[in-house]
Amino acid sequence: MGERDHHDGRDDGRDDCREERSAAVRRFEESLRTAPRLLIALMVLIVLLAQTTVSSYRVAGASMTPAFADGDRIVVASLPGFFGEPRCGETVIARVADEVLLKRVVGRPGDLIEEHAGVLHRNGQLLADASPAAFHDGGDFGPVRLGPGEYFLMGDHRRVSIDSREFGPVARDALLGRVILRVPAPRPAAPQAVLARE
Repeated sequence: MGERDHHDGRDDGRDDCREERSAAVRRFEESLRTAPRLLIALMVLIVLLAQTTVSSYRVAGASMTPAFADGDRIVVASLPGFFGEPRCGETVIARVADEVLLKRVVGRPGDLIEEHAGVLHRNGQLLADASPAAFHDGGDFGPVRLGPGEYFLMGDHRRVSIDSREFGPVARDALLGRVILRVPAPRPAAPQAVLARE
């Protein structure tokens, strides 16, 4: 009786091993089925990234304060690249009169851009503005209708920025890339209090 019980226990162990093996085989087969999908996704990602070149720039000046400070580093992806065409609200770099400028897109081809008392309007609607009111200049301009392939660029610090209000709309081929990462400049450490010795 005891021997039979012992023998039955060994069969249970074999069954457990068979179940573990069959579960492992099922997992392996499933991974083989998903591998082609993963490979295709990886190939698509490689193709998209191959169309995007990434560069680094240093911010000079205060025209994009407070979003970007003098001395910050920015990583820029070429346009259109992985992220498509520039959209309103995005920060881009552009070549204007042999200078590379960091500005924000506030208008795209076909848009009507105007400013009243420092408040921006796009196509007659109040623009969701990334620039805080404290950095507005209170000025007026426009309306300006953007033509095909034209973009309206402005600095966030409107009181000091030289932008499309001065040099006009910027052609699409003058836009070099969009900012995808900001690395703040190292700030000087706060002075340490010196304790008087007793």
